[in-house]
Amino acid sequence: MAHPSRFPFCPHCKEQVIPDTSHCPACGRAYGAAFLAQNEVPIRFHFGSDRWTLISMGLDPWGRRVGKVAAGILIAFVLYAWWVYGASAGPRDDMNATAGALLILGGAHEVWAFSHGRPVYALKERYPATLANTGWRTVGLAGDLIFAGLGANLLVRVV
Repeated sequence: MAHPSRFPFCPHCKEQVIPDTSHCPACGRAYGAAFLAQNEVPIRFHFGSDRWTLISMGLDPWGRRVGKVAAGILIAFVLYAWWVYGASAGPRDDMNATAGALLILGGAHEVWAFSHGRPVYALKERYPATLANTGWRTVGLAGDLIFAGLGANLLVRVV
């Protein structure tokens, strides 16, 4: 049996739903692609992208794949940088190397969480994957990518 947090949430009643279904078993209303088609989106989504909203809610298979690949690339970068850092004979700066690695790994987790419909953090607030939170989730993702970039810069300078 899958872990209960792997299921997305209904945008109407906030109950967990089965990923490959189109209607909520609790309230019976449509969600995901069926929800978008049914409602003709009276309010435009943040940043004008319906697909971005589906990716943010974890309902887009392509978005989940891209999120896994991006997180994997960030993790592989950290592993490679630590390998090079361990093999180098230069001066050691363990604090900056650790801080850079942690920033990158935190960014990798947030990329994965964003693309899989898990809660993300932006400005000390927790934003679950709902239709209304797409904008704040995107702001949080952008901030985490900036911090991951700073961590990569720090890690490259140390190595």
